[in-house]
Amino acid sequence: MLRFSRKAVFLVLAVALIAFSFSALPSFAASAITSAEFVIGMNQYFVNNQVPGVSMDAAAYIDSASGRTLAPVRYLADALGATTNWDANTQTVTVSTSVYNISMTIGSATLTVNGQGQTMDVAPVIKDGRTYLPARWVANALGYQVDWNAQYQIVIIWPDNSIGEPSYNVVIQQAQQNAAKPEQVQKLEQALGITMVEDTGGTGDWGYNPEQNIDGSPNTTFDNQIGDDSFVTANYVPGDSNTANSVQVDIQCIGMFDPSVANWDIGPLQTVLEAFFPGQDAAIQQVMTDARGDVANAKKYHGGNPQPAVVLTINGASVGISQGSGLDFAVLTILGS
Repeated sequence: MLRFSRKAVFLVLAVALIAFSFSALPSFAASAITSAEFVIGMNQYFVNNQVPGVSMDAAAYIDSASGRTLAPVRYLADALGATTNWDANTQTVTVSTSVYNISMTIGSATLTVNGQGQTMDVAPVIKDGRTYLPARWVANALGYQVDWNAQYQIVIIWPDNSIGEPSYNVVIQQAQQNAAKPEQVQKLEQALGITMVEDTGGTGDWGYNPEQNIDGSPNTTFDNQIGDDSFVTANYVPGDSNTANSVQVDIQCIGMFDPSVANWDIGPLQTVLEAFFPGQDAAIQQVMTDARGDVANAKKYHGGNPQPAVVLTINGASVGISQGSGLDFAVLTILGS
């Protein structure tokens, strides 16, 4: 049985993200794709109505101005069996298959398909360090049909040569399950690119533990995967009539006892704060300043001599930052989120 303490149990590799990252992703041959689905706000996409989906460190969203769905380009291209190139100097992204070559520039509504220009009703953007493209325009330009399920907020994409819209009943089930998750859990998953699991004990707690598989068994490959990098653990605990909802995110580092090789990345804390408190930049920066102080102390004392927690109030929620103990070098706690 998977168990989660009231202390955060959730991990994610703390990788510094740039506007584009081309890390290895599962690859699908275009001829084998019968459908691809993106669910708004869900950090997985689905190919051929199969689960589990492919994890993303970002999620599709609806642009408020145009009403169009924007999807993270690296995953949209991969789902359609395409390759992608990013020109940082011109901020131009190129998506290619054996038949089509399309390009777009951040902030421009012009889409070039095999050398011919078209005008879109929405422009590509960079959001939270990731490049997003209009899903319908890109898919159509690559020879795919697109439909929209408004009830479950699913973008359905399938090849032009298919006979009729494909079945995606499994994806609908996944969308329903995702919608049933507490809002705080959805925010954590979207911000950190992970999938949390509900405690089987019926407490309503949610968590993610990289040292455990989803069935609660030990993840025997974890140490080799993480090396000396830092990683995140997190937990959500629902409140009741006497207590507030609680979100806790810890950043730990196996290499802490050798500061020269350890990765001390606290970027995920800022990502979580921005997800929970949009527009509160000054308060977020104050929390991050305190977090950097905890990191410096952890480096100096190798995780010992933790400093007292610093607590701020943001939008009525109590936000604490502390060093934690042992391998925890930065701990973020949000009460009343």
